Amino acid sequence: MDFTAALNHSVWLAYVAVFAGGLLTALTPCVFPLIPITVSIFGAQKALAKSESALLSGLYVCGIAVMYTALGLLAASTGKAFGSVMGNPWIISAVAALFITFAFAMFGLFDLAPGSGLLTRLSRVGGEGRFGAFAMGIVAGVIAAPCTGPILASVLTYVATTQRLIFGGSLLFFYAIGMGLPFFLVGTFAISLPKPGTWMETIKGIFGILMLIVAAYFLKDVFSIFDPHVPTTSTFRLFTGTAAALCLIAFSLRAVSKSKLVKALGAASCVVLAHVAITSAVHSEIAAFSAEQWLPQSQRILADAVAAHKPVIIDFGADWCAACKELETKTYPSPRIAVELKRFLFIKVNDGESTAVQQYGGVGLPYVVFFDSQGRFLKDRTLTGFQTPQELLPILQNIN
Repeated sequence: MDFTAALNHSVWLAYVAVFAGGLLTALTPCVFPLIPITVSIFGAQKALAKSESALLSGLYVCGIAVMYTALGLLAASTGKAFGSVMGNPWIISAVAALFITFAFAMFGLFDLAPGSGLLTRLSRVGGEGRFGAFAMGIVAGVIAAPCTGPILASVLTYVATTQRLIFGGSLLFFYAIGMGLPFFLVGTFAISLPKPGTWMETIKGIFGILMLIVAAYFLKDVFSIFDPHVPTTSTFRLFTGTAAALCLIAFSLRAVSKSKLVKALGAASCVVLAHVAITSAVHSEIAAFSAEQWLPQSQRILADAVAAHKPVIIDFGADWCAACKELETKTYPSPRIAVELKRFLFIKVNDGESTAVQQYGGVGLPYVVFFDSQGRFLKDRTLTGFQTPQELLPILQNIN
């Protein structure tokens, strides 16, 4: 499995995550100071009626939403090539390196923002009035809010792997609404904003930690050190997840984290603990058995799958089987394969002596068999040996 599959596990989680990401983006040092300035330029605070203030502020947010939705549609429609190469270790490593670079930018090691002079000119695009508010929103969507760069690129990378137009466009729309919410509230209700301070740098740091977690998640399919064998119990995930949250809180508290060394240790601990918890959750989605465990339980498990109306994949492999490892590291983690696998009950059987595989007519490993949602064994679909993502995808798509 991969990052894409993890988010696809809960579509609503993806929407909540990008909305929160957009809102937090508006509270970063690059965007936050622009809120009162931008609102005053397009005239929301000068409007005589609150309805006109709401209209101007809404048009500004609509401008941001139009730009981001267009980017989401573009990423989803052109993501086919991106998705098809994401099984390549070099490409995965490059994407992970991009997230690490973004994380370092969030930590303040270097600045990705354009110059203040450019920002000032861009913030005045369109001027006052309804058209000006909408035009300024379009420009601010990508350029005038430079801190969106790393976060926006992260979301677009995810959208590109889904290749779903409506989902991709709507996801970026929710991101834009989250980012535009403070602009709307200030422009409509003249809400006083808190003073800028170190809390904004803390938000940037949290973004940096999240990006390192994503980078580690990508790298688990390339380097075994990032894919540790960890317990898959809910107790273990609760413990590691809680510990990661506590480390994040410690990183955020100024009184605790004045020392750069303490902050670095807190960030590193949070990344490691969160990655372990996520890895545990992903591994627990795959039912794993030894041959001795599988044989007496197979009929009950298959009957349960029929009751749940789910097709079944049984992957027979062994620790010594090189082709089995290739399936695990090159084929199953491919984004489009990972999405398809969510429809199946995916079972792995470690059958080093080929005893269990014989009940389905197999003689070698890896041996992959399929059952449809009615419990019918699809003998003509059985696979022996390594399969590329391109070879496996149409097989999965035609099983219901």
